[in-house]
Amino acid sequence: MPVGAGALRRPESRRAEPFWRALTRWDLPRLFSLSFGLVFVIVGLLGFLVTGFGSLLGSTGILVFFALNPLHNLAHTLIGALWLVSAARTDTARSATQIFGSVYLLLAILGFLQVGAALTALGLNAADNILHLVTGLAALGVGFFASRTPDPLDA
Repeated sequence: MPVGAGALRRPESRRAEPFWRALTRWDLPRLFSLSFGLVFVIVGLLGFLVTGFGSLLGSTGILVFFALNPLHNLAHTLIGALWLVSAARTDTARSATQIFGSVYLLLAILGFLQVGAALTALGLNAADNILHLVTGLAALGVGFFASRTPDPLDA
């Protein structure tokens, strides 16, 4: 075989595996970030269907039991997008889940205590506070206590 002939060889082609099979190798922080990111983006966009795109602090609406306004919808959409982006790697997913869990837990506590004009600006109600508490505790649980086995996709 002539020198350098190996360089001309085509790499072995591997068929792309289905997306759902790749997900089975993901660890919990990445799956959590992906699923919660998708839910937050969808809820944020559905919220805009209820409230419209008018004044950020204006037009409030109700989606199921949850109070909404355009600023609240924008927050959900942006947080969901950041959570989705963080799902690309285990370490970023874990960090994002820890940060968002802390923020949502704090938001729930402040909401239950009815503290702050910022909470009023978001148009929160008791159902939002309960959901923020559950989301915060779940995210903190995953972010801090999920197994830290190395992910081969992060290599």
